[in-house]
Amino acid sequence: MKKSLILASVALLAMTVSCDLFKNTFKEQDVKVNETSNVAADEFIGLKDNKYASVNPQGDLTVEAPAEKSIIFAMDYAKPKSLVPESLVISGKDLPEISKPENGEAPEIAGILISVKNPADTPVEMEASLKVDAATMAALPPVIIPAGGETKILYSKDDINNNLPTLDNPDDIVVVPDMKANNFGKPFQSIEISGITFSPSKTKAAAPAGENGQIEINAKYCALLSFPKGTTITIHQTFHDLNVHLDRLSEYTFNKYAITLNVTNTLPFDILASAKNADGITAVADKAAKAGSTGNPVTSTVIVTVTDNSGKKVSDIETADLTLTLTAAVDGAKIPKDVKVTIDVDKITPLD
Repeated sequence: MKKSLILASVALLAMTVSCDLFKNTFKEQDVKVNETSNVAADEFIGLKDNKYASVNPQGDLTVEAPAEKSIIFAMDYAKPKSLVPESLVISGKDLPEISKPENGEAPEIAGILISVKNPADTPVEMEASLKVDAATMAALPPVIIPAGGETKILYSKDDINNNLPTLDNPDDIVVVPDMKANNFGKPFQSIEISGITFSPSKTKAAAPAGENGQIEINAKYCALLSFPKGTTITIHQTFHDLNVHLDRLSEYTFNKYAITLNVTNTLPFDILASAKNADGITAVADKAAKAGSTGNPVTSTVIVTVTDNSGKKVSDIETADLTLTLTAAVDGAKIPKDVKVTIDVDKITPLD
């Protein structure tokens, strides 16, 4: 009986020591994760399946906002000049975050692409004016619209050097100096193209009396996501959005912990992360993941410290609002569509 009592006491002691050891080990050791995510550029910046997203001929990401509706205008080609009674209006309210820099910078290459379908046998000269929000109206230089087809004119604030902000191939590219003065390309609420007039071109004899046709006019704002050095842009994602899964957190209860990430960056932007959710979970990275390029990927080890004041058993950082601040590391920082950001989740370290 005494022997049994001694054995039972030893067993109980062993269990207590074992539990204490497990508890201490749990508190001191890292939790290995070995989770890797390869996130395509358009997905990383929130443009995947976005209706405003496009690319240019070089494969760099762009954004495009079409006019709210096109205009169909019945023109009498025998008149010396015809005024279109409607305006083309482009809303910028819902453009994606990546096209709206925080520090007021504008995409370096932006334009308005106007397409005109002229079905008649008579070329026409088109004139119009452009206004961005409350800025001064800018006169768009006149252009000739050939007969019997569709013509696309790209009005740009600068010489674009064949670096188009759209996949459309314009028939004519017109630089409009006044667009610079209007801060064209910066985040806007509305762009209006008004005072559109058509005149039979002087390059052809006067049109026969009664010749007419339905001229169709459309427009869109387009911008290449190319920014000056130092431009800061904020985008919002979640770890889930970036295909990063921290499922092992559900096995434990942490009040404070660190997530060690190895981020391989091919974008020309430094990327700094922070996060929070409505339950009182906050997170902040110790440093930015450094910018890289397709020819020179750069890997940074970033430690994200999470503080959980939610009082819940499982820390739900996966679905928290992840704020990513992108800072252009070079002038002309563009985002090639076919590049990826690789995120390796190495370990989770309990801190409290």
